[in-house]
Amino acid sequence: MIIEIKSVEEFEAQIVKNKKCVVKFWAQWCVPCRKLDEVIETLARTYSDIVFLKVNVELLPSISSKYFISNLPTMLFMKDGSVFKQMVGSTDKNKISGVLKDLA
Repeated sequence: MIIEIKSVEEFEAQIVKNKKCVVKFWAQWCVPCRKLDEVIETLARTYSDIVFLKVNVELLPSISSKYFISNLPTMLFMKDGSVFKQMVGSTDKNKISGVLKDLA
């Protein structure tokens, strides 16, 4: 399951509550972002111990500013509330899986 973040408070609560998170930054107009959704949905079913979050940069610019997000899509892999790794641009399932294994 992918949780679509609706507020800064919800985002902060999720990254504090969950030890391992993947945060995907996206925008409605971003075609590669939408294509990446299918990959993320598949991985979310496989890695049930990792929480997957989506942050729309147009609705929540303060979150994207905090993490210096300048390109879409961008994924942050977070462990214990801190950024473990960042991936920018559309990528394939195998590359993301490799990072998820390192995160575990």
